[in-house]
Amino acid sequence: MGSSEKKVFEMIGGYIHPLIKGNTRRVDAKWVKGKIILTTKNLWFISKGGRRKIKLSSMKEIGGDFNLNQEVLKKGDYVGIVFKNKEERTVSLVTSKKDSDLKKFKRALLKYFADNKVVIVKDPVKKGGVLQDDAEWKKAKTTLKNQSMHFVDEDGNILNLNLENVQNISMEYKDFKGKEKDVLVIERINDDGMSVVSYIYAPKVTLSVMDNFIKESFEKHVKSEIELDQKEKEIIMALYSGISPFDIPDFIGVDVDKVEEIYERLVEINALDEIRKRREVELTTRGRNLASKVMGEE
Repeated sequence: MGSSEKKVFEMIGGYIHPLIKGNTRRVDAKWVKGKIILTTKNLWFISKGGRRKIKLSSMKEIGGDFNLNQEVLKKGDYVGIVFKNKEERTVSLVTSKKDSDLKKFKRALLKYFADNKVVIVKDPVKKGGVLQDDAEWKKAKTTLKNQSMHFVDEDGNILNLNLENVQNISMEYKDFKGKEKDVLVIERINDDGMSVVSYIYAPKVTLSVMDNFIKESFEKHVKSEIELDQKEKEIIMALYSGISPFDIPDFIGVDVDKVEEIYERLVEINALDEIRKRREVELTTRGRNLASKVMGEE
């Protein structure tokens, strides 16, 4: 490491460097035990076999699905690093025995690529499902917090992204100043309880670390791998469409006590918030996400 290079994070773990180079995938790829060091300029892999590095300036994407074999997957969670090596797309993997270390490593990458950076934001693109014709792309400065991201645009407008209120996030091709570009599409619930869609454009590596961070942070709040029975689905959809919780028994043809039991179950799985002890409830972010899932099944 040079004198101008400062260590940011260090952990003991494993790496595969490279897994893919150009169009060639290593079929014999195995994890190498060693030290992983992130500096202000490079990502270093140090083992008994020597030391290797990836320049941070060459990184193009963090994360991704690489169709790994079972031998590689045995190590559990990992971080994929996509970078350019002599103009060839190259992929390396990083892991650690300690989940906490890997999370810190991801956070360090996030801070480097996405904190205090200038991105371009289009907000709101949609509000309450209605396309906003006057929405424009504007430069914005990013700030990261534990469970939120903030974007301040050139006019002083602030986009506060509370991760618990995120309903959906995806990377999509969208029109950016006349060209199709990778854009982060974020749907969230604002302070007024209204669905809002925003677009963020930045270098792919910045978008990818934001995407990973937001997905991991909000997943526990909105993950919808929950099996609902028919009546639970009917109640979720009725509330989602604006039916008063007091009118639900008549609306779905079920007696009050049974509806109360279903409410209790939905409160337990964090799909509903209880407003009053008797039958006044409202959908949580998870509940709205469940409603979207049910609509997709129909």
